[in-house]
Amino acid sequence: MKLRIKGNTVRLRVDRRDLEALLRDGRVIEETRFGATDDLCFSYMLEIAGAPGATPVIGYRGGRFTIQIGQTTAIDWVQSERVGFESSQQEDGRTIRLTLEKDFACLDRPAGQEGDDEFAFPNPSSHC
Repeated sequence: MKLRIKGNTVRLRVDRRDLEALLRDGRVIEETRFGATDDLCFSYMLEIAGAPGATPVIGYRGGRFTIQIGQTTAIDWVQSERVGFESSQQEDGRTIRLTLEKDFACLDRPAGQEGDDEFAFPNPSSHC
């Protein structure tokens, strides 16, 4: 998974292995450790939770971003050509924007740096 944060906008990209793990295990977690103790760990998780058809929502607690998606929504997403989701939610009077999307291979990546888990880049002339 790849996480991008800018202000109150969060974007999470997931590759094929991430989505396989999500359906198999119900969650995928990434973490960055700055030391040995849990208070020095930042993590982010995509998990199946909430109502089956629920669109993605994001929360933050204890150093972890948690993005939840309904089970039916997750299964439909994995099995379709749908690129992802965009949503907004209000938290304490502020709008948080979330983009959750499949991770596509770069079109201009140098030779030898190809990823084997990225989705093939869709036809640039088609619409998402």
